[in-house]
Amino acid sequence: GAGAAGGLGWGLLSFFNARLRPGIEIVLDATGFQDRLNRADLCITGEGKFDASSLEGKVVGAVLNLAEKANVPCIIIAGNAQAQSSARLITLAELAGSSQAAMQDAEHWLKVAAGACLA
Repeated sequence: GAGAAGGLGWGLLSFFNARLRPGIEIVLDATGFQDRLNRADLCITGEGKFDASSLEGKVVGAVLNLAEKANVPCIIIAGNAQAQSSARLITLAELAGSSQAAMQDAEHWLKVAAGACLA
């Protein structure tokens, strides 16, 4: 954008008649996400900490919105959570008993979380 780290964005807007787009929009377009989602039976997304900001312009929020519109169930896998969601939410901290335990063996707890998605 043209915010705090947006010198390049501002310059392109000013001198080259560029147009700004949210990064998630570009990534979703580049990966053909909507087409893939339309063929999916389940969508899994995630991030380190799921909180209120996760639903406001971040990848998880965008994926949840698109999955809901496509009528595809969605599961969120997060390290920990400080917010609720209408989607199923699996946290590594809860599975491991604490955030510290989850971080000490993240690979193991990610595998456990992936297995929980099938349950």
